[in-house]
Amino acid sequence: MMPNQQSQVTPTPLSDITLYDIGGTPIAVIDTNHQRGFIIFLAIRPYAGKPVAQISRSSIVYGLNGNQIGVYKKEIFYNSDNTAIGFTANTFKGNPKPGPVNFSKFGVPKDYAPNAPGFEREPENPSQNDSSLLEVLKSGSIGKL
Repeated sequence: MMPNQQSQVTPTPLSDITLYDIGGTPIAVIDTNHQRGFIIFLAIRPYAGKPVAQISRSSIVYGLNGNQIGVYKKEIFYNSDNTAIGFTANTFKGNPKPGPVNFSKFGVPKDYAPNAPGFEREPENPSQNDSSLLEVLKSGSIGKL
């Protein structure tokens, strides 16, 4: 590589697991070493670095808005219809695309959880595309993306 060229692929920290959609595009990373547990951050522009969900000890994925958005088992993310829509490099069939982009993680809100004091659940979005990993994860964010 020439001295002025930059690599487009930046390796994620060892504590991060990349989630790919069904097309092999890197959509998110799971930070397995976060002080608040397994936190999912979007890894695709323009949302890169935005925390959107947490994986519970029972493998249920809750959006930071309090809504259950899926299940993560054996390195596969399943939507609410129990359809596999997210994969790690180990479970993706084929060659995933390079990525994710290099990004900084935004802070995780102090109070997020269905039972946090003063917390109000965001309304569920029945029109969301449950087959798109990006859309399912975005539905878990606090506020609009």
